[in-house]
Amino acid sequence: MRKPEILTTQDAAQQSKNVPQSVRETLSANELQWLDDGKFVELESFTTQRIIRGITQAIAKSQDPDRADSLVELEDDHSYVTYSDSFG
Repeated sequence: MRKPEILTTQDAAQQSKNVPQSVRETLSANELQWLDDGKFVELESFTTQRIIRGITQAIAKSQDPDRADSLVELEDDHSYVTYSDSFG
């Protein structure tokens, strides 16, 4: 299975500064540094199956009040994605 390519641009580093403070507060120091360094992964680099599986896991976790984390494991390759369940 091919891992998504991590890209880095100055524009992405600048855009990370626009992430709302309420979202930044939910991220770890490592996640913030990753974003502030301008790193990102294009959605197109994930297969449809991986995206659907991630969404399904995120929905299941959001329905469990004892789950406080926002990490969803994709496949069995130990790749993780952070999500926010706020839609407004």
